Amino acid sequence: AGAGGAGAGRSTWFAVDRPVYVALTLPAGSGPTPIQRLSAAIAETLPAQPIDPAPAR
Repeated sequence: AGAGGAGAGRSTWFAVDRPVYVALTLPAGSGPTPIQRLSAAIAETLPAQPIDPAPAR
């Protein structure tokens, strides 16, 4: 295992207001462009819907 653990140097972004959850994991230093492009693609192809969290336990 590398220093810092499996997720070191990466960030994961989620879209949770669509019929399916979408996750994007990027290495550090990727900048905003990949997130902006994915956001645009999601907005164009998946209809928005209210967030539906799991029931409280």
